[in-house]
Amino acid sequence: MPGMPSARRYARAAFEIASERNALSEWTSGLSLVGARLAHKDILVLLNAPQVPNGVKMKGIDTILGEADQLIRNMLYLLVERDQIRLLPEIIAEFSHAADEARGIARAQVTTAVPLDERQSKLVQEKLSNLAGKDVVISRVVDPSILGGLVARVGDSMLDGSTKTKLRDLHNKITHGPVEVTEAA
Repeated sequence: MPGMPSARRYARAAFEIASERNALSEWTSGLSLVGARLAHKDILVLLNAPQVPNGVKMKGIDTILGEADQLIRNMLYLLVERDQIRLLPEIIAEFSHAADEARGIARAQVTTAVPLDERQSKLVQEKLSNLAGKDVVISRVVDPSILGGLVARVGDSMLDGSTKTKLRDLHNKITHGPVEVTEAA
């Protein structure tokens, strides 16, 4: 809906405040703490409940996040006042993405059929950093269904070198037969 605040706008405002104060790391850590502490289902229900007065919600935020930066808590109060606290997970994700971009960091999810050891992880990280042209931080996921190889997602890009995909491609080539080549006259 036009005029409705979006998570991206809140995240952008938070990012600008953090940048102006040269406190990007502190805000990243603070928002990570907020996300972890407020992720509990009961807390989210309380913060989203229209029958709970905003003052009670704000006291709850202070109790749970007393050590969080006052500006971060102010943002949460604003979200409560505007009945937008449900946007918090998206705001944190958008902020983290902007902070990573500012630092020249890309996040990658690397899926393998078996766990990677530290040496293999470092090698994959180096290769992805070279391809992306920035530092890449990887998170590892094990999915035996890919059979072998790996699938890496970096931002909007995906590299699929899984055995499952290679077998599927080979199956398609075999079942669909060779491509007919016609000679030009």
